[in-house]
Amino acid sequence: MTDWYEILLLTGILAVAAWLLVRIYLPLRRLNEMIRRVRQGEQVHAWELHGPKLIRQAARALSELSEEYNAIRHSRQRADVQLKQVLSTIEEGVVVVDQAGLIQLANESFKRLFVLEHDLVGKRLREQIQMFEVNDIVSHTLETGEEQGDFISYQRTQDEKLTTRSYRLNGTPVQDRQGTVFGCLLVVADFSRLKEMESVERQMVASVSHELRTPLAVFKGYLEALADLEKKGKPETRRILDVLGRHSNRLNQLVEDLLVLSRVEERALSPIFEPVKISEFLDRVIADSSHFVGSGTQVIFEIEPGIDVIHMDAFRMEQVFHNLIDNAQRHSESSRPIRIEVRRDPASSDYHFCVKDAGMGIPSDKLPLIFNRFYRVDRARSRMRGGTGLGLTIVQEIMRAHGGNAWAESELGEGTTVWVSLPDRHAHDASTPG
Repeated sequence: MTDWYEILLLTGILAVAAWLLVRIYLPLRRLNEMIRRVRQGEQVHAWELHGPKLIRQAARALSELSEEYNAIRHSRQRADVQLKQVLSTIEEGVVVVDQAGLIQLANESFKRLFVLEHDLVGKRLREQIQMFEVNDIVSHTLETGEEQGDFISYQRTQDEKLTTRSYRLNGTPVQDRQGTVFGCLLVVADFSRLKEMESVERQMVASVSHELRTPLAVFKGYLEALADLEKKGKPETRRILDVLGRHSNRLNQLVEDLLVLSRVEERALSPIFEPVKISEFLDRVIADSSHFVGSGTQVIFEIEPGIDVIHMDAFRMEQVFHNLIDNAQRHSESSRPIRIEVRRDPASSDYHFCVKDAGMGIPSDKLPLIFNRFYRVDRARSRMRGGTGLGLTIVQEIMRAHGGNAWAESELGEGTTVWVSLPDRHAHDASTPG
């Protein structure tokens, strides 16, 4: 009897244990597995779990929580992608630093401005950029919770050249809803180009003022002399009028060159392309240039066989050649000819024109500067011969408006060759699908 009682008791205990296992333990274990999956960002569903009502309710709540969590996570991921896209399109450098000085976010512009190639997230800003002004703004922003701003200039090596960069820094505190500062947003704007333009503008104003000073002083002095001679009745009026006329022409040429340069730079100069027979064009250019080329200087041209008609803006290209011939004449010996050559580049099909003088040549270190405004290799000689210092600048800008370029080659004692390139517009239009 006792044995049967013990067997029944054991069976009952096992039955209860089995019921607890099936109804309680296994659902709880399954619920724990669902919680782990939610933490990993997976979606769970209430129908995955069977068991007592309380556990089913917990599973249903967990399913709803999982859905909300995934919606928030996906929304945050989309926001992160949009933020990265926005940051990647702006030119300003943007970096977010936390209270510990660790970088939480940095866009590509920030890395480009400070020449940083590796990933910056998680690294200490002070170790990546060892510039006092940058780190000082971030530190003050984190400490005070107030916006900070400053301008900085520093030198860096770019394309094997030492360049000066100018940046505008602006630090903004990042705060939570309670106003607690937990980070700093630093925005860096590159003002280098603006500084360069301001410098060029100052140099141009100074150069123009310098160019105007001499002829204006001559005008003033000779007008006073004319008045004095008229009183004394001395026959020197013709010589003084010749001097005044020469300087008047110089002033007019300077103003004309400045107006042409202004129109080109404002993109108001739009070339009108037309077919031009190049031999007739050069004949006309040389004939027209005879008024400023001395009778002792010969201008000759040579055209590569096969080149006949070129599409270009004839009026603007006349300006180019007049400037090049005038420049060559100023630096040539009168007994040696000025040569014009027309070739075609077999690689690009561009037309290349060059004007060669037989002067003293230009030192190699000064050759890249000759297209700058008002630059003269020999200032005294150029002023004596009436140059404005804008001729080659105008040539380069007109060629760029045509889609080409200008450059120079020179050897001391052998002369200088100025090249201009002109794309074959007719060939380009013919190859473009209609």
